[in-house]
Amino acid sequence: MGNWNLSWHHKCLHIADLWDRKITGAGVTVAVLDTGLAQPQGLAQDSFEYLDARGRPVSPYDPDGHGTCCASVIASRKGGALGIAPEAKIVSFRVLQTGNEAEDIETALVYILQNRSDINVVSCSFIVSAVSDALRAVVRNLANAGTVVVAAAGDDSGQSPEFPELTQNAITVAATDQHAQPLGGAVVGPWIDLAAPGNDIPALAPQIGRVILFGQSSAAAAVASGVAALTLSTRPAGPSRQNLGVGLEGLLKTTATSDPTVDPNAIGAGIVNPIALVKAAEAIP
Repeated sequence: MGNWNLSWHHKCLHIADLWDRKITGAGVTVAVLDTGLAQPQGLAQDSFEYLDARGRPVSPYDPDGHGTCCASVIASRKGGALGIAPEAKIVSFRVLQTGNEAEDIETALVYILQNRSDINVVSCSFIVSAVSDALRAVVRNLANAGTVVVAAAGDDSGQSPEFPELTQNAITVAATDQHAQPLGGAVVGPWIDLAAPGNDIPALAPQIGRVILFGQSSAAAAVASGVAALTLSTRPAGPSRQNLGVGLEGLLKTTATSDPTVDPNAIGAGIVNPIALVKAAEAIP
C-alpha cells in the first residue's frame, strides 16, 4: 500500500510507515453511526455490514453521503481516497436523518454494548444537542469494556452540544488543516481531547468512482477512528485488545503532538501521532 496514491493527511501522520509494518487495521471492526453506507468502488467489501439502529440488516444505501465519506476515510481501499485503516471491517448503523436521531443513536449504542463485543471502535461524526443519562451511561460502559468511542467536536462555535461536550468517555476530536492549525469557526473548549487532520480529505461519495474533498471535525473523527483501529490491530482479539482499548484515550493524549502556540481549547492535547501511539501501546499488557 505504500505505493498507492497517498493524501496529505497520510503523509503528515506517517501512516505508510505503519502499513509497511503490516499494521493496517486487519481484524478490527469499526462501527460507523451515520447516514448509512453505500458501496462505491473501494468500499464494497463482502465483510461489511449494513444495519439500522436496532441491528437489523438494511440495504447498502446512503441518501446523504456523509456516512459513506466517513467510512471511506477510515477504511477505503481506493487509491487517491485511501482509508487510514484499509483492512478494517466497517459495520454501518443508519441513525442519522431518520427523523428520530437522538433515540436511534442511543439505541444503536445500547445494541453494540449488549450484542456486539466484536466491535472495537465506534465512530460518531455528529453532535447531539441534548442527550439522556442513559446515553452517557452506555458510552461509559462501552469505554470500560474496551470499546473506543470517537466523536466529532463540532464545527459551529455558537453551539454547545451535550454530545460530545458533556459526555465523558467519548474521545472528542477537532479538525486541523495542512499547516497543523485548527479550522476557523469550529467549536472550542476544555472538553476537546485531541485533534486530527480534517481539511480537504479525499473521500468516496456514494456515486461509483467519484472522489470528493471532505472535511471539518467529521473527517477528523474518522481519521482518529482509523488511527485507533490501526493501533488496536496490533493485538489479537480478546483480553489483550480490550485492555488496550480501555487505555487508548490516555495514550492518544499523551502521545499527541502538541503546539504551545495553539490554544489547547482548540486542539486538546494536540494532533494525533500514530507512530508514537503504536509505540506507547506496546507498554500496555
